[in-house]
Amino acid sequence: MTVSIVRWRRCFLLLLFGAANLLAQTYTITDLGVLPGDDSSYGRCINGMGQIAGNSFSSSNHAFLWTTQTGMQDLGTLPGFDSSTAFAINKNGVVAGYSFDSQTQLGHAFVSIKSRPLIDLGTLPGGSSSVAFAINSLPNVAGYSDTPDSTSHAVIWTPDRKVRDLGVLANGSYSYATGMNDQNYVVGISDALGGQTTYGFLWTPSTGMKRLPGALLTEAWAINSSGVIAGDGVRSDFTQDAVLWTPDGKIHHLGVLSGFTATFAYAINGSGQVVGELYSTSVIHAMLWTAKSGMQDLNNLIPSGSGWLLTSASGINDAGQITGGGSVNGQSHAFLLTPTKRISNSSFP
Repeated sequence: MTVSIVRWRRCFLLLLFGAANLLAQTYTITDLGVLPGDDSSYGRCINGMGQIAGNSFSSSNHAFLWTTQTGMQDLGTLPGFDSSTAFAINKNGVVAGYSFDSQTQLGHAFVSIKSRPLIDLGTLPGGSSSVAFAINSLPNVAGYSDTPDSTSHAVIWTPDRKVRDLGVLANGSYSYATGMNDQNYVVGISDALGGQTTYGFLWTPSTGMKRLPGALLTEAWAINSSGVIAGDGVRSDFTQDAVLWTPDGKIHHLGVLSGFTATFAYAINGSGQVVGELYSTSVIHAMLWTAKSGMQDLNNLIPSGSGWLLTSASGINDAGQITGGGSVNGQSHAFLLTPTKRISNSSFP
């Protein structure tokens, strides 16, 4: 994609979404560190209180909960498993993820309440493994579970630990739930057309699972309180970029920055601000997209000389705080970015 096309697309999006201010937001950065004995960590999600969950690892892999008061706490593992990873945290600090065997990667979805021992959510009847990717304030949990025939289906666990199979798209065989909001709207990925491609989906209690629009391949990763969905898609010309789906059923491509070949959106907050990755064959950088400023490399928005290279952003809260992973002093660490001024609440779309 040429620079001129990128500039045209950015201008179009700014007009479309009513943006008027191109001043870049800047951030302070906090190193979340690692658990004792580890050398790497990754922040996967953040709630409105600035609490962060993710995983810390070296020879082992453990889920963590980080707060400004306690620092990084080890959430441990489920009995019978030696590893764990946290993928989601709700407004009350309840964490969801999965605990697994490091050799087979098979495990069970869990929730963690106030850092007490993990609660095993189990699987669909006859299943052997499950993963929790999302949690809302109820708290309902979404993810996937193996079925007796060894395929995977998107599921919801209710607070009483009952599990509901959300099925698959027409002519599909597997699905994964990756995001959920407080309306119990669930997004994720399902194969279709006899396994020839995958599509993002939206599941609601009233409509069931519906395919999201897109050309060749789409993936839905997150949904906010307004029903705006973030993900990525491959177009008919085989380019791949971050996308947003709006409640009117339309898909909006966010484009690719010059110097990169693809973009991926992993999280969205209540104002429609999106974080994810900028990708090329040689470099991966953390990305922020807002309706006001378009797509930006987060490495350009942190203090110069910080020593950080931000490689991925995977969570953003309504205050604009961001978490993800990067490298500092030669080690991979989770980070917290905090805006130097409050981000405007003007929303997308």
